[in-house]
Amino acid sequence: MSADPVADPGHHHVAFALFPHVGSPTAGGVIAETHACKNARRVIGLEASTGGESLPASLPLATVDDPGAMVAAIKAADDDEGTIVRLHDSFGGRRRVVVRVHGATSAQGTDLLEAPLPEPTCSKPPCPNPPPTFLVGETHQN
Repeated sequence: MSADPVADPGHHHVAFALFPHVGSPTAGGVIAETHACKNARRVIGLEASTGGESLPASLPLATVDDPGAMVAAIKAADDDEGTIVRLHDSFGGRRRVVVRVHGATSAQGTDLLEAPLPEPTCSKPPCPNPPPTFLVGETHQN
């Protein structure tokens, strides 16, 4: 058996990172640092405001309160009726996570095809199998 001579032709760029840490990868912050390394922040330019407002130094679109949960994607809904926020649980297991989305006025769990899911029927959260994808309704300012 030999390597395929036509697989992956061309030049490739590879990045390596070392992150010394104490304890397990979850306790040592390795997963969060890996996510940050793989998903570099992008800067989006804005036009200057004439109304005297100032922008904050940073404004995340979505945040989570648990280091094991990460915002995996934020995108426009396929029907353009809101924003989809997808979460990723990097530690495994179950946990209660608070997700805050800037400008959100509502949230609805969806499946991966963005169809609404029924509300959880359990009376004591955390409910089993919470949806990792949410449709978020936003306030629109003119």
